[in-house]
Amino acid sequence: MKRFHTRVFVLLLALVLAIMPNVWAAEPSFEDMPDDWFQPALEAAVDNGLLVGDGQGRINAHRALTRAELAAILVRAYGAAGPADLSSYADVQPGAWYYDSLAQAVRMGVLTGAGALMEPNRPVTRQEAFTALARALSLEDGTMEDLDAFEDGADVAPWAVGPVAAMVKAGYVGGDGGRLEPAGTITRAQFAQVMDNTFAFYIREPGVVTEIPEGNVIINVDGVTLKNVTVTGDLIIGDGVGEGEAILDGVTVEGNTLVRGGGENTVVFNRCNLNTVKAKKSISNTTIKPLHIKFGAGTTVAQVEASTVNLHLESDVKIDTIITNVSVLLTGNGSVSTFQINAPVTVKIDVSVKK
Repeated sequence: MKRFHTRVFVLLLALVLAIMPNVWAAEPSFEDMPDDWFQPALEAAVDNGLLVGDGQGRINAHRALTRAELAAILVRAYGAAGPADLSSYADVQPGAWYYDSLAQAVRMGVLTGAGALMEPNRPVTRQEAFTALARALSLEDGTMEDLDAFEDGADVAPWAVGPVAAMVKAGYVGGDGGRLEPAGTITRAQFAQVMDNTFAFYIREPGVVTEIPEGNVIINVDGVTLKNVTVTGDLIIGDGVGEGEAILDGVTVEGNTLVRGGGENTVVFNRCNLNTVKAKKSISNTTIKPLHIKFGAGTTVAQVEASTVNLHLESDVKIDTIITNVSVLLTGNGSVSTFQINAPVTVKIDVSVKK
């Protein structure tokens, strides 16, 4: 009888383990995780899938970040996937661990090569890293005045002044000892800290989300509904939404809303209060569908910056200003106070526009 009870116990234990895997799953750990002020940012990067170890149990926190690793972190943060190609670069071969990440980063418009070279294993400079993240965030360029607080602000390369200054102005980059060291390298820990300064919350699983912390929020997966919350920073609908859907219902965004993902009739704002909405989906080939944003009833928007997008406005939707320099289709029963066209493009309008 004792042997029978033992077997039953073992079977029950196996059943519990099978139906409760998350309870018993071990958290990733690294033998060289530093015990310093970088640790919280590094742990957040690991928890959110941005940083992985070297397969030998090490995080290599204080090693210089390479261009390939920078691409991988940004692609993981935004959930980017889909068709991409690097055949024009001679130093990146299919099968390399970083090939897909680099291809996605190029498609996203956050990383470029130098001629026929991508230099995946070269340590990235600080100004390169800040520029790539500024592009991913679609930040408006800053100026040299934003760099005046740094004794080496004038050392920032001319091509990097706008995005680096934008990162400083936004508070994501603070320098070290009054210096930016723009041409210096950046460690994995340091860039983890920049990412932690930038993003407060990653929504990585589909479902309904009704609670968020303060700060910037990024949705990087299809099938998310964000409901009855206030985003105190920026909201990013990332590339990982793909051709899927993201629904915002009763959401106030105090910062900007950046829409990089979504397909036809799939990004929906109902009863929302929005400041600037930037429609910036990357369409690199004909297999990727244009972005379609639906502003549902009860939504107000201060400004829309449109880039290859279809906008649908339901009744009582109010948009103060739409700015575009590309072709835009605008339909529905809402109203737009001002439509600013900055280039000779095709604009089809079927809503009330005051001017």
